[in-house]
Amino acid sequence: MRVTARSTCSVAILDIDGRLVVEEDLSQLDAFVESHLRTGSKDIAFNLERTTQLDAAGLGKLTYLYGRITAEGGRLRLYNVQRRLEYLLDITGLSTAFQVFDSENAAVASLRPSMSHRSLALAASRASGANHVAMRGASSARTTSCRGLGGSISCDS
Repeated sequence: MRVTARSTCSVAILDIDGRLVVEEDLSQLDAFVESHLRTGSKDIAFNLERTTQLDAAGLGKLTYLYGRITAEGGRLRLYNVQRRLEYLLDITGLSTAFQVFDSENAAVASLRPSMSHRSLALAASRASGANHVAMRGASSARTTSCRGLGGSISCDS
C-alpha cells in the first residue's frame, strides 16, 4: 500500500493506492492522519480510487481513523470508492457512518463550512457543466457562489 498526501481548500487528501488488508502496514495511515491533525488540518478525505482490496483489518483501520478524526473535531470523507469496497461498507453497516462521494470535488465541497452539505454537493455536481451556481448557506445569511473551473470548484464567500 502506498499513501500520498496533498491538500486542497484546507482539506487534507490521502490517496490510498493498493490494499487495505492485514498483510499491509496500515500504521502508515495513522502517521499521515496524526501529522495532519497536529498541523491543524482536521478535515480529511480519503481517495480510494486505487484501493484494490479491503478486509476486516482495513475496515477496522478506517473505523478507528474515523473515530480519531472526529474526536479531534474533524471530519472524514471517502470518495472514488469502488463498487466492491462500497458493497463491503454496506453489508457491514459502515456506510451509515462514512460519508461517501463520487468525486474529490463533492467530498471537498461537503467540508466547506459556509454552505450546507446538500448545497455544496449540488454545486460540485454542477461544476463541470454550469458556469455559475449561487446558493444560500443553511446556517448563515450570506450567499456563497461556486463556479466550475475545469472539473474543480472554487468557492467564494
